Amino acid sequence: MSAIRERAVSTRAYRLCMTGSMSSLVTGAALLACDPAPTVTPDAGPPVDAPLEVDSGPDAPPPYAPDLECPGAPGCLGTGDGVLYAGVAAVDITPTITICTTAGPGCTETLDVDTNSDGEFDEADGDTFHDWNGNGRFDGVWMAGFGNGRGATGVRDPQWVRAVALRWNDVTIVMAAIDVIGWFSSEMDIVRERALADGGGAEIDFILLASTHVHQARDVIGIYGVTEDETGLDPAYSERVRAAATTAVLEAVADLRPANLERWSVRLRDVPNGGVRRYISDVRHPVVFDDEVNLLRFVEAGTATATDPGTTIATLVNLGAHPECLNDENTLLSSDYVHHLRVALEDGVMGPTGALEPGLGGTAVFFQGALGGQIGPGDVEARAWDGTPIP
Repeated sequence: MSAIRERAVSTRAYRLCMTGSMSSLVTGAALLACDPAPTVTPDAGPPVDAPLEVDSGPDAPPPYAPDLECPGAPGCLGTGDGVLYAGVAAVDITPTITICTTAGPGCTETLDVDTNSDGEFDEADGDTFHDWNGNGRFDGVWMAGFGNGRGATGVRDPQWVRAVALRWNDVTIVMAAIDVIGWFSSEMDIVRERALADGGGAEIDFILLASTHVHQARDVIGIYGVTEDETGLDPAYSERVRAAATTAVLEAVADLRPANLERWSVRLRDVPNGGVRRYISDVRHPVVFDDEVNLLRFVEAGTATATDPGTTIATLVNLGAHPECLNDENTLLSSDYVHHLRVALEDGVMGPTGALEPGLGGTAVFFQGALGGQIGPGDVEARAWDGTPIP
């Protein structure tokens, strides 16, 4: 206790002792406080911080220039055949969940008793778990995005690394999206280094890596373990994601082929029978969000005709909304609405008449937009095609 706080407590105790109208509880507390106080040594206070290191400022004065400018820089002069090339790849990163009734190799530890059915392990609630490895610790497959102690009990749909490679003349870029809550730049750098060191990635000029920010996938940033004080990371799974991302980048480059490009966009506010609130919302004021959905469709060159839309290589889709439609009680691994959006683009969706509206084929790759806090399904009013509310 600091000297200042000690004086404040002593003064308060004196005032209580001099007040005869206090209740018995307060009087008792005052009498205890009036006992001779032990000698208190004032604490030394907070440690003195080390002197701050002054930032030396930018490497060069403005105007600033990018590290690589394409076309124009050595290695990406913009010379070549003038043809756009596109390639795509998808690598599965879905964790394996093995549910057991008796202990055995590879058994996934899961909740046994979930007292309040919230999907999260809390010993204080009386929750118990299957300690299949017998070490007394809950070694679950921890799911990221909500609270701690949410161990996976199964798989609802797959999680992926999906990548698109683009080449024009001597410039090659790759963009990859990963179905995880987030990913540190240090992890991205490892993937870039591995891909560029591979013979198949030697000509890549730029690699963009992003997370889809799904709230139902395995923890890869470490803050969603069984408690706030314990990591949710599994080193083996983290390495699996790195390896999958590297593979997806290289496979997308290997898949490059001549392509044509189509661009589509729609504003959800323009959709009849409910508009934007059928799809996304913002639960925090002021309500500000981007309701534009953007799509880039890369079509294999020479395959489209007046009656045939051609062969889709990949479709990039961009929308800003938290993938958390499966709430915080869900314990099935999933890529949330991102999964359904990709499947609909690829395979089609049931239309207003009940007939299948055909998909675009190819591989859909979702890139998250400006989702802020808290843009997503919080206040969504789901409706059927005809505008009828869905309970």
